[in-house]
Amino acid sequence: MVLALQVPPSVVSTVDGGYMFIYPNITTSQDPFSSRTGLYSVYCGYGSNIVREPVILYETILELNIVGLNCVISHSEVGQICLITIQPNSTDLIPIPVYIQVNYLSLGSVFDVKRVYATLPTIIGINQLTDPQFIINPLPFGGYFYSVVQTTNMSSDVWGFVLDENGKFNPWDLSYPTLSDSNASHQILTNNTLAMLQPIVGQNWSLITTNLYKIHKDNGYDNILIRNTTPGIHKTIPARDTNPLSITYTIPIVLSNGTITIFQSNGSSNPGIVRQTINGLNNQNYVTFDNDTVSIVIIESTFNNPGSTYYVMIENNFVSSLLYNEPLPGLSNKIVWSFTTLPEEEKEKGGGSKIKMFFDGIYGKVKLTKTGTAYFDTLDPNQINEFFNNLTQELANAVISKRISTNHRFVIDTSNIESTSNQYLLSIRIDKPQSASDRETKLIARDLDAMIRNMNITVLASESSSKYLEPLYGYVTIPRWYENFANIFQLILTVTFFLILTILCIISIHYDAKIEVKSGANSSVRKAFFHIMKSDIHKLTQSVNLCKGREGNEGREVNERRVVDEIKSNHFKVYLYGFNVLSFVLDILFAKVEAGSVKIIFFVSVFFVTVPYVIKLGYVVYIILSELVRKENSEDSVQLLDESGEKGDPEDLNDQQDGSQGQQDGSQGQQVKAKEKVTIKKWLEDSKKHKIVLVMLISLAGTDVGVLEIFNFQFCGYKFNIKLSEKFQQRVIIGEIIGIIIKNIPELVIRIYFLNRAIDFSYLSILTPLVSLIKILSLFVNFTKLMKIKNNGS
Repeated sequence: MVLALQVPPSVVSTVDGGYMFIYPNITTSQDPFSSRTGLYSVYCGYGSNIVREPVILYETILELNIVGLNCVISHSEVGQICLITIQPNSTDLIPIPVYIQVNYLSLGSVFDVKRVYATLPTIIGINQLTDPQFIINPLPFGGYFYSVVQTTNMSSDVWGFVLDENGKFNPWDLSYPTLSDSNASHQILTNNTLAMLQPIVGQNWSLITTNLYKIHKDNGYDNILIRNTTPGIHKTIPARDTNPLSITYTIPIVLSNGTITIFQSNGSSNPGIVRQTINGLNNQNYVTFDNDTVSIVIIESTFNNPGSTYYVMIENNFVSSLLYNEPLPGLSNKIVWSFTTLPEEEKEKGGGSKIKMFFDGIYGKVKLTKTGTAYFDTLDPNQINEFFNNLTQELANAVISKRISTNHRFVIDTSNIESTSNQYLLSIRIDKPQSASDRETKLIARDLDAMIRNMNITVLASESSSKYLEPLYGYVTIPRWYENFANIFQLILTVTFFLILTILCIISIHYDAKIEVKSGANSSVRKAFFHIMKSDIHKLTQSVNLCKGREGNEGREVNERRVVDEIKSNHFKVYLYGFNVLSFVLDILFAKVEAGSVKIIFFVSVFFVTVPYVIKLGYVVYIILSELVRKENSEDSVQLLDESGEKGDPEDLNDQQDGSQGQQDGSQGQQVKAKEKVTIKKWLEDSKKHKIVLVMLISLAGTDVGVLEIFNFQFCGYKFNIKLSEKFQQRVIIGEIIGIIIKNIPELVIRIYFLNRAIDFSYLSILTPLVSLIKILSLFVNFTKLMKIKNNGS
C-alpha cells in the first residue's frame, strides 16, 4: 500500500506495549456526503508481526488542511490522544491554527472527539509578529503546553502557556518572551517540567527549566491516575513485614497482563535486586482488587534486609480501566515509590545467645520437579557439580546471603510410596554466621523456604538451575538427631525391646533358682539367683576361651555336675536370639525405608537380604536332614550326658561342696530326665505340631543359622528334649560363619556407602551398620567356639 501523505505520519507507542502508525488522508469526491478528510491508524501488537487493517480515528466531509499531528499516550485520561493541527482558510494576516483532539484506545476504538478552543492572550501581541509558529503539546498532568515562537536569526522569542480543557491560558514562570535557541526544540518531562536550550554563544550553552502548572493534582507518583499507596512514599516499615501492598486508583479498575515488581536497592543505577514479581492475571493468588484498589500479597522474604531501601515499579498493563478495558499507565521510575526497612531486624524467638549463633549452621534439602529430575539424570558428574554450584549461587543471590553451600549429595525422595516419579532431593547447607552482624541462620532458612514455595513470583523461577525446584516442597531443614521425634521414638522402641529381653532373662533365671532351692542345691532363691547369673557370665567368658579346660579329677567332677546344670542352660542366650530377630527386622526396614533413596542401593540391599537367606535356608535344611538320617549308636548315651555340660562351670562344685543329700537325689532325678531325650526323628513322630514347629524354626534359621541352637535352649522348664549330635553344633557354627561372610560383611559395605551418599541420617541408618559391625565381630567368637569344639573332640 503506497500513500501520498500530506504531512509526516506519527508512530506512537500504546499503553499495552504495541505501536500505531497514524496518518491523515485527503480524498476528492463529488459526493457531498462522503468523507474527504480523515485520520487513520494501523495497529501492531507487542512481539507480533501481524499488521491489521487500518481503522478510522477521525473523518469529516470537509476538506481540511492538516499541517501537523501530535499523538501520545494520555497520562491524565484513559488511552491515547492525538492532536490534529489544521490551518484554516482565513483572510487574517496571521491565521491561528485550529486543534482537534481525538481520544482513542490501544486497538483504535475512538471514544471522544473535541475541538480545543484557544483564544490567545493579548500579551503576545500577535499582530506585531511576522510568520510565528504555533505549537501545542499534551501535558502529563492534563491540558496542553501552548507556545508561540517568533524566530529571528540565531534565536527565538517564546511565549508559553498551560492551556486547560476549558480554553483558559495559565502563564508559565518565565518572562515574556523568553529567548531560546532557534535550532533546538523544547522538551517536556514526565513531571511537567519544561526544558529549553538558550541561545548558544560561542561554545557555551545552557538550559533553562520551569515547572509548568499542573491541571490535575499530583499525588507524588508522576501518575495522576494513582491516588495513594500503602506503604506511602519514603515511609519506614519493619523488616520482614508481610502486610499487603495496596494501590488506589482514581478510577475503577480490573487486573490485566502486566506485572508489578519490588526491588531492593543495591546502591547503583540499575534496577536492583528483584524481590518479588507479580503478574495481574497469572498470579491471582497473590493479588486482589476491589473497585479502585489493588492489594498485593507480600511473602516474608521480600523485605528481609534491615535498613535497606525498596522501591516498586508497575508496568503500564498491570491494571486496566473497568469502563473501557484499556491498560493504564504504571510507574516506570524507581525513585518515585520507595520506602525503607527499619535498621534492626526482629530476632527469632528462642534464638538463643549470640555465642550459640556462631555454631548455628543448618543442613537442609530441596526437591527437584519431575522435569528437573529428568534433566538432572542427563548430566554427567562434572555437569552435576556445575548444577549444584549454579543452584547455590542462585539461592544465595535470592536471599542475599553468601552463606549458602552444598556437599553435592542427592538422594531419591521416598516419602511418597505411591509416586513413581523418583524425584531427587538435593542437600543445601546454610553456614553458620561469621560475625555478630550476620543474619540468624533460621531466618535465612525461612526466607529460602518462602522464596521456593512462592517461586513463581520470585527471581528463582527465571534462573537456570533454581527453576527446576519443587515449590510445594520448599526448603526443609534437617533436624538434629535429638530434635527428630521419629529418631527418639525408634530409640525408645529399641530400649523397650532389650528391656523385654532382660525381663525374660530374669524370669528364666528366677524360675531355675526356685527349682534349685526345691532340689536342695541352695538354701534361698536370692542366693540361687545370683549363683546362676554368675555361672552364666562365666560360661560366656569360657565360650571364647581356647583352653580345653581343667583335666583329671576336676574334669571328671565337672562332668558329674553337667546333668544338674542342664536345667540351667545359659539364660543370656535370650539376648542372642533377640539380637538375631532385631538384625533381620532392621535388614527389611533398611531395604524398604532407607535403601530406596540412593541409586542401586535398594536392589543391592534386596539382593543381600534374599540370596543369603536362600543359601542359609538350604544349609539349614542340610543340617536338619543330616540329623534325621544319622544312625543312633552307643556314643549317644555318652553324648547325652555331654550335651548339657559343654558349657559347665568347674566352680560349681566348690560352691556346692556343702550340699545335702537332697542335692544328690536331685541330680539323680535329672539324670533320669536326661535319658528320656529322643532323636529329632522320633520327636517329629511324636506329634504333628512338632512338624509345624520345625518348619517355623527352619524358616527363621534362614535369617540366622544360629537360631537352630534353640534346640539346646530351655525357658522356664520348657525345652525340646531333643538329642543332637556333636556335628550338629559344628555345622551350626559353620553356618553362622558363612552367613556373616555372605551377608553381614557386604551389608556393612553397603551401609557405609549409603552413609557416604545420604543427606539425612536417621536412627535406622545409624543402627543398621552398627548391628552389622557387631555381627561381623562375632565372627571371631564363632571361629573360637569352632576350634574349641574340635579340640574337645580330639
